[in-house]
Amino acid sequence: MAEVRTTLEELMRRVRTVVGVDHARVTGPSDGLLADWWPLALKGAAAAQQAGQPLLIVQPADAIETAAVLRMCAEAGVPVTAGGGGSGTVGAAVPGQPGVLLSMQRLDRIGAFSEVDGTVTVGAGIIGGELERWLRERGHTLGFLPRSLELSSVGGWIATGARGAASGRYGGIGDRVVAMEIALTDGTLVTTPAMPLWGAGPDPRSLFIGSEGTLGVVTEVTLAVPPIPEARLMRALWMPNLRAGLDTLREVAQAGIAPATICLFDVVETGRMKDLHGQDAAGCLLMAGCEGPADLALAQEHCLMAIAGKDGAADLARAMAERWDAGRQRRPEWFIALRQPGTIGDAVDIQAPWSKLEGLHDAVRKALAGDCDTVAMSFPEIHPTGACCTVTFTISAADDADAIARYARVWDTLMRTALGSGGMIAHHQGIGIARAGWLAAQLGEAAEPLRRLKRAFDPAGMLNPGKLPT
Repeated sequence: MAEVRTTLEELMRRVRTVVGVDHARVTGPSDGLLADWWPLALKGAAAAQQAGQPLLIVQPADAIETAAVLRMCAEAGVPVTAGGGGSGTVGAAVPGQPGVLLSMQRLDRIGAFSEVDGTVTVGAGIIGGELERWLRERGHTLGFLPRSLELSSVGGWIATGARGAASGRYGGIGDRVVAMEIALTDGTLVTTPAMPLWGAGPDPRSLFIGSEGTLGVVTEVTLAVPPIPEARLMRALWMPNLRAGLDTLREVAQAGIAPATICLFDVVETGRMKDLHGQDAAGCLLMAGCEGPADLALAQEHCLMAIAGKDGAADLARAMAERWDAGRQRRPEWFIALRQPGTIGDAVDIQAPWSKLEGLHDAVRKALAGDCDTVAMSFPEIHPTGACCTVTFTISAADDADAIARYARVWDTLMRTALGSGGMIAHHQGIGIARAGWLAAQLGEAAEPLRRLKRAFDPAGMLNPGKLPT
């Protein structure tokens, strides 16, 4: 824990000389405690309350102000947690100690745009939906488009290594980053060159993607922004069982086909979607979408359909897939259930190699059966060597206290089952508080280099304390 060497009043006075009187204030009850959509936080659970209410909320206007505030906080020994749109789901932006909540919302400028290079430079605080609309007016798109597009910021995407609805074609945010500017704890601003591919030794950008603001604060980023695709072809397929569906996903990934969207639903999730597909037979629904130049999209679709057909797929109405695709940004059922007393739920992303994926699915279903009303799984992103598995669960209990206790047991069981089945505790949502207790077991000996990296970048441990290896 950082040693606090300056009074709150003195720090606020100094910070206000940089950001202005209106952009640094002491927090109060009306501010709330959390900057996150973690289900425990939304339920107001004691377990979700951060170890320390932030003492100050500071809103710098640009990178220079951000760097100056970090330097002042480091000199004062006051911890800093950076926050963006506040749409995270694992407590990554929940302050772990009393200190400064550094709001990046004013760093929302859209800078240079190059149609020739296919890049745009933006402040880390800009909200994704705003940027996507700006780009579409110019014939371009972000590409990967997370569910939280209208709530989350570019800086938050980088901090958590975000993935999105079209990551199959465009990759995650780490694949879109061309260059970035980072503020370090000593007030230094570092800008990486904007080049098509990093070839000059270790890539410094990768240090900050997924680091949850523990090494530095990203203030500006240059992103690759492709043209809006000429065609988007959606297909709905009925797979005879989960094994056939997983075979199709694996064969598609290993053949080098890159559908922008592909998602296989297990039998339970498929059953919950009957209003969409109307099927009575047992089976698993698979949705896929290929996009890009029309000829390329058609060719990819043809290859995908050939593979799925070999695995026993039945072709359903294209319009069905288009309806599903159009509704993907809606809030999920488990989130809506949070409004009801005694109910809670979540959607947790884990992953595994292909050889262990079906076993992981079966082990999770068996392990969670006792504490959950429903457990449904889907496989929304594929890679040549394995896939993401999203576990959605809901809990109904006598009251919120019981629901929260069961929720904690479910998370514990899910993390242990993922590790025990040869999987990983996360795919892209981040670690935050929710996964922190299992990170050491996941990393093993690999945790030590990360601890050394943390000490080198943040020797006083002031950046988002208590997160990731420390």
